[in-house]
Amino acid sequence: MLTMSLMLGLSGMQSSLVDERLAGNYKAATEAQMGAEKAASAGFNKEDLSSDDFETGNLEDFDGVGWDGFGVGLSVNDGGCSSPVGCKYVYVNDGGSNYIVSIGAVNGGNVAESELIFVEVDLSSGYVGPAALNFPSGLSEDADTHWPNSQRSRISGRGENGDDDYVPALTLYEGEGVYSRSDLLAEVNQGNNKTGIEEGTLEAFSGGEQDFIDNIKDLYDKYMDDDKGSGVVFHEGRMTISGNASVSGLHIVLGGEVVFNGNVDLSGVLVVLDVANLGEYKDDSSTAWDVGPVTKARFNGGGHKGTVWYDEQTVVDALEPYGFSLEGFFGGGGGSGHSGSKPKISGWQ
Repeated sequence: MLTMSLMLGLSGMQSSLVDERLAGNYKAATEAQMGAEKAASAGFNKEDLSSDDFETGNLEDFDGVGWDGFGVGLSVNDGGCSSPVGCKYVYVNDGGSNYIVSIGAVNGGNVAESELIFVEVDLSSGYVGPAALNFPSGLSEDADTHWPNSQRSRISGRGENGDDDYVPALTLYEGEGVYSRSDLLAEVNQGNNKTGIEEGTLEAFSGGEQDFIDNIKDLYDKYMDDDKGSGVVFHEGRMTISGNASVSGLHIVLGGEVVFNGNVDLSGVLVVLDVANLGEYKDDSSTAWDVGPVTKARFNGGGHKGTVWYDEQTVVDALEPYGFSLEGFFGGGGGSGHSGSKPKISGWQ
């Protein structure tokens, strides 16, 4: 009996050690892959990124390449990861198309290496579009938040069907007392991130937001004077929808709170801010808006279709009766939408 007990104990220890190693390997592989994504984002967010940064190369040369052989013959850039995670990226022009190729590794590849990431970059000038979800007055640092948690329930700037064109999933204003970009990324990355919010899809800005808010106020005035019956919907208080509801259009929340329960689906664009004195403004239109950060943003999507999907044509059609173009409404200041020569992502794999 003692021998059998000893054998069972040794077997249990062996099994535990194997499980521990498997968990360690999974953690290392995840860290390496996150490093590759960080490097790709660093390459895309380079200031004044242009065609001069991309060197002639062939994507086929990266087949089977690991950490040590990565980017041979090209200028390799540090992705900004912290030890023991390393990450790097290169700019490649293959047949006239521009790509950022990145890789991550733990302990120089001795522990784990990531899959390569290939990001196709469109350098053509012109306006790209707004984000699927926008916080032009910021998200309060003590806001009540919850983010979608499944692959089919997420915030996506590429639309429900993964459209080729890219716009950010989310933009937010950064300032005192509100979430920073890094704060939000840290929050959504605590678990297995399925929100749609990540390095390459989250943008933040710290100036120019007043221009965008002024456009929202102008649209609100026109909406109140004569609702055109288009896809513009203002929510003067909080916005709460539940169940399997499906809505579309340009939805603008002025009450600082938005709550989606169940598998709620919004196709178009969602903008959330907090106008504290909206009642006073409705009584006296000469009153300036007192705008503050959003205090509640709960997107409780589950395992089915839900949350916010960008749909450009829906928003274009919603704005047109009020005399706004997409760029005219979202592109004037703030970080909601690219303009000028800012590049965009047309593919990420």
